[in-house]
Amino acid sequence: MADDRQTCIIAMLMENQPGALSRVVGLFSQRGYNIECLNVAPTDDVTLSRLTLKTVVSPQIALQIKKHINRLVDVVSVYMLSPDASVVRELILLKIDRQRISQAELEEHLRPLHGGQIIDIQDEVYIVQLSGEPALLNQFLQAMRRNITEMVRSGVLGISNDIRVLG
Repeated sequence: MADDRQTCIIAMLMENQPGALSRVVGLFSQRGYNIECLNVAPTDDVTLSRLTLKTVVSPQIALQIKKHINRLVDVVSVYMLSPDASVVRELILLKIDRQRISQAELEEHLRPLHGGQIIDIQDEVYIVQLSGEPALLNQFLQAMRRNITEMVRSGVLGISNDIRVLG
């Protein structure tokens, strides 16, 4: 049997209440599904939070997950972000070893990344900020892997292109 698992990005609005996040995470844990990354932040409505998560599952499991999440009392709405109908971005902060690469060479690598820039220069490291599509950021990280001394990733954030979705 072929592995039909694929990246699935789920966005939801949920009540901004204690325990709401743990119920969503618990749902994944109880069923043995892994959460690759998860972001939660308040919205313009102080009573609601926006949760975006990424998992790798089959399309059938993704639909089951959506149904289970919809049943949670704190969840207001759930939407699967499809690649062709949404914008997905990620933020990465890096420390790049100054002994291994010149500033000019680093800037040349950053040029194709519209959201990439050196934001601080210290004695031993450049501090770099990247933002953009995860696949493009992964290419940069692969090219720079020998120069990176520390990395922090936000995980994905996404928004549907459809004005009617999630509000």
